[in-house]
Amino acid sequence: MSGPAVAGSADRAEAIRFVCPSCLGQLQSSPLRYDCVACALQFPVLHGIPDFRLRPDRYLTIDEERAKAAVLVEGACNRNRTPEGSGRFCAMLDHYYEITDDVPAHVVPRYRAYHTGRSREFATIADELAIEPGHRLLDAGCGTGGLLMAAAQRGAQAVGLDIALRWLVMCRQRLDETGVQATLVCADIEAPPFLPGLFDRIAAVDLLEHCHSLDAAVTSLSRQLKPKGRIWLSGANRYFPGPHAATGLWAVGLVPRAALARLGRALRGFDSLRHTHLVSPRQIMGLMEQHQLSLLNLRARPVELEDGQSYGGWRRLLVTGYGKLRRMRIAGRLLALVGPVFSILAEKRSRSAGHDLAKEGM
Repeated sequence: MSGPAVAGSADRAEAIRFVCPSCLGQLQSSPLRYDCVACALQFPVLHGIPDFRLRPDRYLTIDEERAKAAVLVEGACNRNRTPEGSGRFCAMLDHYYEITDDVPAHVVPRYRAYHTGRSREFATIADELAIEPGHRLLDAGCGTGGLLMAAAQRGAQAVGLDIALRWLVMCRQRLDETGVQATLVCADIEAPPFLPGLFDRIAAVDLLEHCHSLDAAVTSLSRQLKPKGRIWLSGANRYFPGPHAATGLWAVGLVPRAALARLGRALRGFDSLRHTHLVSPRQIMGLMEQHQLSLLNLRARPVELEDGQSYGGWRRLLVTGYGKLRRMRIAGRLLALVGPVFSILAEKRSRSAGHDLAKEGM
């Protein structure tokens, strides 16, 4: 029997059915795990979230990461005296930074704001994707679920995928507290547990620079999208000479990796970019063209002041100036290519459209 994942909006749409991320084979389900009929792999269900990873993320082993997720769940419950479902997301987030020794205290407010704010940005992404009731959305690298909340408010069947179980347990708590229903899946976007062509809309917010293989990630994202479906991608531009949005370090994509690691440790106390491979708009657009994705727009992505409350002095002036420039026609186009952060909206070509383009090139 194939194991269905009961989606939060299953009353409005067909439930998601998982397949083996290794062979795309049929799965048998039980309350505690999924078993692949073909290749005999087993995938546990932890904290109500199926774990379909074939490899860990870059920061922790799978066992270490599962243990950390368990600590977050237990710690939030023990520390928070309010009724269940009230305020435990923030308790989990605070606890995470307390037990994570490679995030210095002085950058925690900025990172925390990244995971709790940005409601306007997620609403804009949902609008650009033209999400409508009944659409099936995949948020690849969903983190704490801000976009899932915006999509669910528009009547979409929201599916959040992340390779980090620790973030998914926080996401689950946040969704429960806000009454948002969504399916959460722990998996690698390069080997997702879905059959091809399952989603009407896909978002990958700040995901691509953290993947093992950029080409494999774009290939997989395109494969998951239905023909004429829309995909929204974003990233930090490796060619931007100014300060990196998350770390404040300058020209991070232009400095040799070894030197950047030493600089990060000297100035920030840790190398926060050790597993990050910055990308560029042209690089992403080139891969998209190879995978039947047609560009709809390329934009300089907004940097909202609500995301940067921990910024002070000249950094706040930079954010304000950047916001003014990106709204200008010529400056905005230039910033889309060389600015700090960018977003790309694309549509998957239908098979017939692909054939027509091939004929034109003959």
